[in-house]
Amino acid sequence: MANRIDLIDGDQFVMSGLLKKYPEYQGKIRSVSPPLLVTHLYNIISKARPDHAVVATDFNRGLQEILADGTFDAIVKKYGYSKLR
Repeated sequence: MANRIDLIDGDQFVMSGLLKKYPEYQGKIRSVSPPLLVTHLYNIISKARPDHAVVATDFNRGLQEILADGTFDAIVKKYGYSKLR
């Protein structure tokens, strides 16, 4: 901190983890809005798996279910992350 840094470009999960690890910086670091960069996460399922299409379909269905019923947000809150979507 030492007044040498004006801006840190960091992933929200990484930064959130660092703030948990170093609570003395809580309130001294804030995020900017809109974000500098929005990235997406992808799951990779090998087409070498005979059931790759079923795995992808099941995953997508399950993700939609937990987004719709609030489970996703509850998990995010439980682990102390800010709003992710």
